[in-house]
Amino acid sequence: MRNAKTRLVSLLIAVILILSVTTLSSCDKRIKFDEAEVVAAARTLLKEAEFLNEVYYGSGIEYTENEDYDIGYYSRASSAHLEILGFSTIDELKAITEKTFSDGYSSLLYSTILGNLTDDTSIVSAARYFQNYNEETKESYIMVRSTYIPMFKDTIVYDYDSLRAEGSNKEKVFVSVNATVTNSEGKSQTVTLTVDLVEESDGWKIDNPTYANYNELKDRYDELKDQDIK
Repeated sequence: MRNAKTRLVSLLIAVILILSVTTLSSCDKRIKFDEAEVVAAARTLLKEAEFLNEVYYGSGIEYTENEDYDIGYYSRASSAHLEILGFSTIDELKAITEKTFSDGYSSLLYSTILGNLTDDTSIVSAARYFQNYNEETKESYIMVRSTYIPMFKDTIVYDYDSLRAEGSNKEKVFVSVNATVTNSEGKSQTVTLTVDLVEESDGWKIDNPTYANYNELKDRYDELKDQDIK
């Protein structure tokens, strides 16, 4: 009887250990990826994201003030600038966006920049752009909020040769890239950004912001770090 009990206890312990290992393996599961493939995808997507970052976060779409078209703080988008950008409607902008950014990240942009950001009682931030239809002229065109304050204020130059696959988790692959950020005063600094990639049905997409502004605190931190090393 004792041997039977001992065997039963041993069996139970073995089962618990197997389940524990299986659970841990499941929790620690990472996406398997081809490094050359994800780096190549990141290179292509990041170049496309440069233009989208400007549209959504940076200087944005140029506009022309005209009392015949202005609505409050909104003015009609410059058709000449839209031609340069390669789209003329919000739907066309969304189509370009969804070729570069993931479904989740695209939805975030639409809800915060192409739509009003609200809390329970009021509008916290009005949409930067919206598609307007003029009943009198039967025209449809993009309206631009003239009072929008860009979040991306500086210029950034990516070092595409520095792209490296850093690892993954259950949902994303992480690729690092070095970049030089320069502010309006001409001050520059080198930063390292992480590009989050997710694979969707039509290929890899970027799942996070990929812009950066000049950071005075980073320069100060680097100076103090150098002093400590010396």
